[in-house]
Amino acid sequence: MLATRSLFRSAASQLVRYQSTVAANRQITEDHVPRIVTMQGRKDGKLLEVQWEDGTVGEFPYVWLRDCAPMRRSTASLNDVQLDVEPEKLALSDKGDAVLVQWPPYYNSQYSSKWLREHVFDDCGNDRASSIELWSKDFHDKLPRFALEDLMARKNARKQMLASLERYGVVKVEGCYSTRDHDALMRQIPMITAKVGTTEKSLSTAHVVHTAGSHMLSIPVLTTLRFLSQADAHYPTRLSMSIVDGFTAATDLRAAHLSMFEFLCAQKVEYVSEEGRSKAAHPMISTDAVRGVADMWGCITQVVFNNARRSSHITMPPTKLGQFYSALKQFQLSCFQNAITVNVNQGDVFLLNNHRVLHGTPAIENATIQQTFYN
Repeated sequence: MLATRSLFRSAASQLVRYQSTVAANRQITEDHVPRIVTMQGRKDGKLLEVQWEDGTVGEFPYVWLRDCAPMRRSTASLNDVQLDVEPEKLALSDKGDAVLVQWPPYYNSQYSSKWLREHVFDDCGNDRASSIELWSKDFHDKLPRFALEDLMARKNARKQMLASLERYGVVKVEGCYSTRDHDALMRQIPMITAKVGTTEKSLSTAHVVHTAGSHMLSIPVLTTLRFLSQADAHYPTRLSMSIVDGFTAATDLRAAHLSMFEFLCAQKVEYVSEEGRSKAAHPMISTDAVRGVADMWGCITQVVFNNARRSSHITMPPTKLGQFYSALKQFQLSCFQNAITVNVNQGDVFLLNNHRVLHGTPAIENATIQQTFYN
């Protein structure tokens, strides 16, 4: 995601349920790499077609195979790329674990089954398909939790935290009792390129689940939430927070009301800051669908929803406003149906993929939450 966006490119996203099933079928592990059963060159399209034992089929253009051969850098100059290159010889290894290619003039390349499998083209991108998981009804019990002390001491723990953040869009870190602890934690996330800002928000009024910073032209990718407690009997020691996987809510909307889903993909909604000095318009749902291809075939890459900051400015023909409000209400209902309540205790920090996860809080007297934004 910029470097942070790459963390969520698999933001990113989220998959419709049938895409999740396909991705699961295509997943490989270090212990089991599917065997290649057939491979053949297709001169009509200048492609190599590979089929694995589990039925997966991959197509690889010769020019790309020659340019991106393992153990070799891409061609230094595009002037050297031969667009019509074709292999002189093709062979399948005896064990079916590699394709052997001889390129002119006498350059040999070996493409392992694992490497080819990882590079199979997928409408949703293999990295996203294999790394992003929609929330189930029992996600409250699955919510990834980490201890700050462990994260600071072990590199593997930090890797696990980042993997969980990419997979689910949210993690909880316990033991951050001060701003110093919080900042030390964030320094362990190498993908962050900039700190956008920090706000302290009173919880004297309720906040419906929303995307933070929706009024910004570039919505922050990552946000942290920390409960600021007070050593006083009149102040709460913990609070509850609602979180919603926007990808799951949008996926449910697509499955039940495709026309509404496509409408929210196509129409931008304007949001304005609380003081009214800045505003920006964004589609409520974004996908990676190729232009001209129906949105139903694209993976969801971003969800932006903040009804409290929605501008009164009309960004679509008035004749479409009735359709807009119907779709808006249906999406909000989907959010409420997928909302999960979590407790935020003293010392807890929640890290959220702000392009995916919505959050909200009930009204609590004498409570303040600190929110920090990153790109």
